[in-house]
Amino acid sequence: MSGKLTSKLIYLALGFVAISATKLLYTLYPFNTSHTSFTDTSQILNTLPSLEIGDIILREGKGIESIVIQTLSNHPYTHIGLIVSTQPIIILHATPDDNPTKPNQVILSSLDEFLFHAKQIAIKRFDFSTKTREKIALEATLWLGEPFVLSGDTSSLYCTTLLESILSPHITLNLPYEYIDFSAFKGTYLFPKAFFESPQSTLIYQSDSIHSPY
Repeated sequence: MSGKLTSKLIYLALGFVAISATKLLYTLYPFNTSHTSFTDTSQILNTLPSLEIGDIILREGKGIESIVIQTLSNHPYTHIGLIVSTQPIIILHATPDDNPTKPNQVILSSLDEFLFHAKQIAIKRFDFSTKTREKIALEATLWLGEPFVLSGDTSSLYCTTLLESILSPHITLNLPYEYIDFSAFKGTYLFPKAFFESPQSTLIYQSDSIHSPY
């Protein structure tokens, strides 16, 4: 068997393991089931394009935290996650409170759970090869359970810096951090706005706003 063919078979095997492991985690991981489904989930599912592992999903969130992030970044989107499985759709993200049983850490969420906290969403896609997407799926779940740390220095691990860490081995990201001089938030931060406005990825979906535009 040639070295090239062997290499391809290894990558195929790794991809299969990654996808299988993610689906197993979906089955075993204690998702938050206390929430009812987002009202428009079925409508959104009917309008979503075909998704791929490695797609990023942004949401405009609810609550005071989202208002603060919108104000500081001057942008509607306040949170971001990474799609690590498409059947079913599973999103990996760093969050303080999406799942009360798993606070302040990197978790997996179903699409319903992710949308429960959303007013609107957008999905962007990087031009990754199938092989790269398989590697991303394999590597991303290694971050599960890592603590959520919101700070303006290098010790931070929040939604955007998590995705930056996962994707950076596969693409040179040019994402601008913003300096914030505001009370407890003083420091340099990477906002979801940077991913949304990045020309390195393509906007493949944006839901209709269910309220007046920001």
